[in-house]
Amino acid sequence: MSERILYDLAGADPAHRFSPFCFRVKLALELKALPYRTEIIRFTEKAALAGTGHTLVPVLHDPAMADGEAIADSWAILQRLDAQYPQPLFAEAKHGAGAWDFVRCWCDKSLHAALFMLAAPYVHSKLSTDDQAYFRQTREPRLGATLEVIAGQRDIHLAMLKRVEEPLRALLAQAPFLSGEAPAGADLIVLSAYLWAHSVLPFALHDEQDVISVWFARISLSWGSEIERAGFRSALAPASTN
Repeated sequence: MSERILYDLAGADPAHRFSPFCFRVKLALELKALPYRTEIIRFTEKAALAGTGHTLVPVLHDPAMADGEAIADSWAILQRLDAQYPQPLFAEAKHGAGAWDFVRCWCDKSLHAALFMLAAPYVHSKLSTDDQAYFRQTREPRLGATLEVIAGQRDIHLAMLKRVEEPLRALLAQAPFLSGEAPAGADLIVLSAYLWAHSVLPFALHDEQDVISVWFARISLSWGSEIERAGFRSALAPASTN
């Protein structure tokens, strides 16, 4: 293969994508102006990844990289993209490489979990019949309740999200971006989680005065064209929570 290919998770509608980890990679590719095409994978079609040597998306095949092999895991992909191409997103960590690792771990373990409690029923509704059965079978045990019960607990899960977001709000009270005076890798990691949530949820998570909404507005000024090219136009202007 001579072209750059990103294997991306999709719902019944191929235009609807469901992986915040794939969102990270797509946004990084756009910010680095690297052309690519996406190869769609669905929950019950992961055999299509067999040729890559991996079982989970995102997977990036980039023939320009030294070994030419397909790379899995969004963090590994981002690191390789930064090493291979200009405009590094993670090289200027104010507090060293550990700062990026902390933001990533907080996002992966805490923010994603809180967002998923809100998004899971709506993800399920956008899947094909086969994928719906797989999603329910694999996700309900992790969530500890049926999707219907979780859908009826929106207020509880919104309150949980607000608690999880406290470190984010504290950082944004000190600087316009998580990475300092300009957006970079930490903003990309956290933003991708919210882009995913906003692409699925029929309601907004924050009102317009919320510091996170203000951060979204700043991001849209800096990265708006890249976000739109990656297919996330609707996430740039979250409405009031209802």
